[in-house]
Amino acid sequence: MNESHSFPTELAECHRLMAQQRALLRAMEQQHAEQQHAEQQQRYADLEQVFDRTSSEFEKLQVDHQGLMDEVRLLRRWLYGSRRERHVPDNRQQHLFDMGCLFAEPDPAGELIAAEGDASTDAADVAKAVAAEEKAARRRKKRADRKLCLDALPQIEHHHDVSPDEKVCGVCQREKTCIGEELSRVLEFVPGQLEVHNHHLKKYVCTCGQCGVTTALVPMKPIEKCIAGPGLLSSLIVSKSGDHLPTYRSEDILVRHGLHIPRSTLSDWMHRSALLLPFVACITTRVLKQQVLWTDDTPVKFFDRNGKPVQTKKGESSGAILLSAMGWRFRSP
Repeated sequence: MNESHSFPTELAECHRLMAQQRALLRAMEQQHAEQQHAEQQQRYADLEQVFDRTSSEFEKLQVDHQGLMDEVRLLRRWLYGSRRERHVPDNRQQHLFDMGCLFAEPDPAGELIAAEGDASTDAADVAKAVAAEEKAARRRKKRADRKLCLDALPQIEHHHDVSPDEKVCGVCQREKTCIGEELSRVLEFVPGQLEVHNHHLKKYVCTCGQCGVTTALVPMKPIEKCIAGPGLLSSLIVSKSGDHLPTYRSEDILVRHGLHIPRSTLSDWMHRSALLLPFVACITTRVLKQQVLWTDDTPVKFFDRNGKPVQTKKGESSGAILLSAMGWRFRSP
């Protein structure tokens, strides 16, 4: 055996070698522990740097997100808001409606000056914003509570019941008890229709043949010897004057109801309705109550009561001649 690899034979030498190896092992373990501790400290330091950098980036993203949300809110108000919200008379808020400043690069010096100038008005602006928000909330609530008032319309009731088989309980086979009902409303429109009123006039005669024939009186009509009743004439007048419906469209509407009445006949009915004394008196009363009237100054040809043509002079109008005939006196302002 090689002497370099031989073990000592003395016990004290062996103890010395073992103590030396134990101290060497402890030194190596301590060095390894210190190395691991240094690596952990370095790792912790790196993680703290990453965390700080991530936190700063997250805060920056939050600020950018809030700024973008404010811009979107302003853009939506500018695009879809009412006119009183688009234009604010306060000069301090005009920048909110300037589309160019929303996309411009911020100026630190300008922002600092603006912040210093508006610092004194923050409380007032916040109070105004809160008041405007409360007013908008009340308006939305009022709009949500607004419902159709159907109780003022004629009500037609329809009662629906379940079948006799459904009235019997499927478990105990006893008849069920009615505990109430649910109401489902449907708003319906009943279109106008043409109808003919036949007035049968009784005729009486005496058998003596000397007193003649007695016939019941014909009910009064708006236009004498005209088939149009008051309801039809009223509908034509309202459609023409109130709804601005031309006569040819009224003709088409009557065709859809099953009767064709030429527009010339409808126009004649309209003309003869305008000559009704109660109708003319009502229009005259309303016109004469006005202080200022607007008329058409286009010269037109009129005919007097004898049928002679009357040409309007320069500066006169058809409305002026009509008002003069109705008794309205022109006076200087």
